[in-house]
Amino acid sequence: MKGALAALGAAVALAAPAVAGAQDLGLETLIEARDQYFAGNCAAAQPTFRAFIARLDVNNPREAALVTTARKYHAACLYAQRSEAEAREVLAQMLRDDPDARVDQPFDPGFVLFFAQILHDLQGELEKVRTDRVLSRRDAEARRAAREQLLRAMATTESRVDEVPRSLMWVPFGVGQFAN
Repeated sequence: MKGALAALGAAVALAAPAVAGAQDLGLETLIEARDQYFAGNCAAAQPTFRAFIARLDVNNPREAALVTTARKYHAACLYAQRSEAEAREVLAQMLRDDPDARVDQPFDPGFVLFFAQILHDLQGELEKVRTDRVLSRRDAEARRAAREQLLRAMATTESRVDEVPRSLMWVPFGVGQFAN
C-alpha cells in the first residue's frame, strides 16, 4: 500500500507543477478510483480510470506518468474482473506508449505475472519502439544542429545589395539596360 502511494505521489510530483493546477487533471478522481480499487470495488473504479485516461494526453511528458499510472490500475481492475483480454490491450498500449513502464509492489502477484507475460510477448515490438525513439531524438538533434549552423552562417555572412534607381531605366537608346 505504501508503495502504491509513493508511486502515485511520484507521478503527481512529476505532472502537477507543470500544469495550471492539480484540479485541472482531476487528480482527486484518480486517487478516489485507486482507493476504490484497493477496497475491491473494481466495477466502480474501472470507468473512472477509463475516463481519466481519455482526458489526458500521453504525448505530453507532463501527463504521461499519470496516464501510465492510471492504465496500470485500469488494467488491474479489468484483470480482477476476469476481463484478461481487455487488460492485455490496456497494458500493451501502456507499454507501447511507455516501453520502460513496470508493474510491481501494490498489485496482486497474479497480475504482476500477467504483466510479465505481456512484457515478454511484446519484447521485440518494445525494442523497436525504443530504437525508433532514439533515432527520432538523434534526427531531431541533427536538424536542430543544422538549423543552428545555418543561422550562425547567415548571421556572420555579409551581403551587399545595390539599389538601382528606377529612373535610370528610362534613359533613351538602351543605356538604362546597363544599370542592372
